[in-house]
Parts: sequence; structure tokens; C-alpha cells
Amino acid sequence: MDFELTDEEQQAGGRLVVTALAPITTGYDFLNELYRSSPVTEIELTPSLIDVASRYSNAGEGNVYFEAHVEYLKRMLAVAMDGGSVLLCGNFGQDAIFNGCRVSGSDVPAPR
Repeated sequence: MDFELTDEEQQAGGRLVVTALAPITTGYDFLNELYRSSPVTEIELTPSLIDVASRYSNAGEGNVYFEAHVEYLKRMLAVAMDGGSVLLCGNFGQDAIFNGCRVSGSDVPAPR
């Protein structure tokens, strides 16, 4: 891998680096295997949750970052709908909870 900046990159002031969003699962190794092997549950997100995903991904539908945020929300909601617990401590998770976790067709209540 080449770490040296090209002349064009030096003139532009640097190089863009792409990163990805993933949940922090330190100490919960069983989640890593589950996360990789299971398909995303088809859950219809509310418009407010779609807005949260859009704001935190800084993108809209069809963008890979937006889709990663939507997938993350769907995985977390699927766990809750199955009776499990989800701890969402970061700003993204807290904003999702605050802006309404009511999922179309489910009995998962929004936290108060």
C-alpha cells in the first residue's frame, strides 16, 4: 500500500480516507458471529428513524453509509422485537431512541 501523497493530493491539501460504521462489541464476541452470519430483518423504519440514519450518515437512500446506518437500526430493533435487550449509548443510538422506536406493525414501545 502506498502511503506517500501524490503531487495532486499535496496540492489539494491531503487525501480522503474512507471509514465504516460498526457497533462496538468488545467483550461480546458472540455478537460478532451473529452479526456476520444473519441477514438483516426486513423492518419498516419510521420516517423519524430514517431521518436519524440520514443525519448521522450525512447521506440519503442509495448511499452505502446511509444503508449501513439503516441496517444497524434494523438489527438493533430486531433484537428488541425478539425480546432481547439493546444498549445504545452513543449519540446515534440515543437519537434513534429519542426520535421514536415505534416500528410499523410491532408492539415495541418508544422509551420515555
